[in-house]
Amino acid sequence: MTPPHHRTRRGTSRWGRRRVDARRLCREMSKSEGSDRHRGVRPRPRGSAVPEYVVMFPADNEAEWEAGTEADHQATFDIDHEFAKLLAARGGAVTGGAGLAHSSKARTITRGPTSQAMVTDGPFAESVEQLSGFFIVTCDDYDALLEAAAVLVNAHPVVEIRPVDES
Repeated sequence: MTPPHHRTRRGTSRWGRRRVDARRLCREMSKSEGSDRHRGVRPRPRGSAVPEYVVMFPADNEAEWEAGTEADHQATFDIDHEFAKLLAARGGAVTGGAGLAHSSKARTITRGPTSQAMVTDGPFAESVEQLSGFFIVTCDDYDALLEAAAVLVNAHPVVEIRPVDES
C-alpha cells in the first residue's frame, strides 16, 4: 500500500507541489481561444522577434503549500490563470511552464576542489523558500508584462522575471 504522504491528488505531485498548473493554464487558455492545437501552448514562430521571458516563483514556502487546502491551491491556480488572461489582453502569451517537485527531490551538482563534479542531495540554497515553478511567456512590451505579472504577488511572495538571452 502507498504511504499516505505519497498518494497524489489530481494537479499535484506526490510531494504536494503544483505539477500541472502551467499545463492546465495553457489548456484553459486554449478553450477560451477556441483552438485545440497543442492544448493551448502557443509555440513561438521561428525567426520571431517577439521577446521571450521566464516568470519564476523563487520564494514560495513549500511547507505552507503542503499544509494548504484544495481551496488554497485553487486560489493560486486562479491567480495564475488571471495572469495569463491579463497578459493575453496586452498582446502576450504563456507558451510553457511547470510547477516543480518538492526541493527535497532536487540534486545539486557542483564543481569540487579538483574540478570533478560533486552531486549532493537537495537544493543549492537550503532555505524555507524555494523555486516552486515558472512560466515561459512572450510579450512585445516588457512594461506590459510587468503590469500583467503584478497580479501574481497575490499568490506568490516574489515574482522574478528574466528575459531569455537568445545570443
